[in-house]
Amino acid sequence: MNREEYQQEIEEMQKIKPNIKRVYFSDLFSAVMEIHDVTFEQLIHHTKNRTMSPHRRRLAWMASKTLYLTAGQIAKLMNRDESTITHSVRKYEICSKQPSEKEARKEIYKLAEMIRDEITKELTENDTN
Repeated sequence: MNREEYQQEIEEMQKIKPNIKRVYFSDLFSAVMEIHDVTFEQLIHHTKNRTMSPHRRRLAWMASKTLYLTAGQIAKLMNRDESTITHSVRKYEICSKQPSEKEARKEIYKLAEMIRDEITKELTENDTN
């Protein structure tokens, strides 16, 4: 998918949810943490325990396909080696029943919007108290 198609996707999503402008890496990170009920430390921590590997793979794949980040950029954000990220993305594509990119982006937008709504709600509640 090229940048023009990506821009069209954003415009389509803005018709549904007008306040969506862009999804950031932090939104993807939050979505993966919420979906899999894991903490930030668990995702970032270097460990031999492989229970977090599928979650890291999914995060790397989503970042590469929706944000068009390079393996090097993702590696810096996830505190991993570039070759690890490349391997993770390939393995995710091979091992998972990969949804189409459009479906994946819609899922990400939906999760990111849900997270933003919760944050806005919490901030509003804190302002009224």
